Amino acid sequence: MPLANPGEDLIRQMAAIISQPVYQVRLVFAGPLPKIIAHYKDEALAMTAVDSIKKLGVIVFPIAETELKKPASVRLLANRIETGEGNIKFISRTGESVTIEQSGVFLLLTGRRAVTTQTAGNITHMKLNLPATLLTGGLPMMKTVTTSGEKREQLVEGFIKIYDGKSDTPMVEIRQGDFDYSSLGSQMACTAKTNFACVLESLKRFFSPTFFDQNLSNGFPLESHRASGTDWVEETCRLLYRYYQALGKPPTSPPLPLTSD
Repeated sequence: MPLANPGEDLIRQMAAIISQPVYQVRLVFAGPLPKIIAHYKDEALAMTAVDSIKKLGVIVFPIAETELKKPASVRLLANRIETGEGNIKFISRTGESVTIEQSGVFLLLTGRRAVTTQTAGNITHMKLNLPATLLTGGLPMMKTVTTSGEKREQLVEGFIKIYDGKSDTPMVEIRQGDFDYSSLGSQMACTAKTNFACVLESLKRFFSPTFFDQNLSNGFPLESHRASGTDWVEETCRLLYRYYQALGKPPTSPPLPLTSD
């Protein structure tokens, strides 16, 4: 996606357009994901910058702060699938369904997210046993202490989002840890990770989407939520969707995705 060697002239021209230091613009070209390059309070100024950058041959698009940071949503969180004649029916745990035709997928996006879970239970830890320590003449003695509370655990899960090209809200989302893999039949393996990869490949072959993106599967997984309550994963997925929408059709060598809000 990003240009490997954008050239110093292009970087300097972009820096002048958005009034940012050259080194900061250079960082924009690092990595495969779309990035916010400037913030504007005035929409007209933002559009002027967008038009100027487009003339440099760079994919750029505006997005409002409220759109970027809106709560995550999906039309259907799929728990299982049924393959039909030229379509696949995705079914939720509650029995709701969405049927997608073979030619109906604009973007198939997959990645990993780090999710922190909290569960009530007993927490066991070691504590200094002071009386026993005194009896041993100062040799530290420990004891096991169990208290009730909330356990915090961070899990990494894979996800698949399917878009129709009409909205940045996915038609369907599949989550690795919340899916019935029995539809794989004899291909079903012992681990959810292997089964998830098999489902992904099956969907790719069946739909042949206009765009397929797996950049969020590489490197360290993004956290699903951060201290501010904003979801890194959802923000990046929205930027990726807007990038492919702005791209229009798959090029031989995709230009750099950039955003301005």
